[in-house]
Amino acid sequence: MSQEESAFVHRFAVRRDYSGGKVSSALLTWAVEHTQTLGRHYLRLDCEASRSRLRAIYENFGFRHHSDRQVSACFVSRYEYEIPPQVS
Repeated sequence: MSQEESAFVHRFAVRRDYSGGKVSSALLTWAVEHTQTLGRHYLRLDCEASRSRLRAIYENFGFRHHSDRQVSACFVSRYEYEIPPQVS
């Protein structure tokens, strides 16, 4: 699978007061919709593998765990979300 098929979230931050709720879902929904308008098939992101609460947010939204990988000093879990085709 080529990188041209995917869009990537490189940084995702929500103030602690609003974490894990509607703000996170709204931002991820926007990212999915934007990926769809770009004509990409996947939205991908990663996070430190030890961040179980963050991983649960991604998984509950519908991201699929893709793989784990060592990146420099961090061990990360990689996720992807398959973008549904646009209905015209």
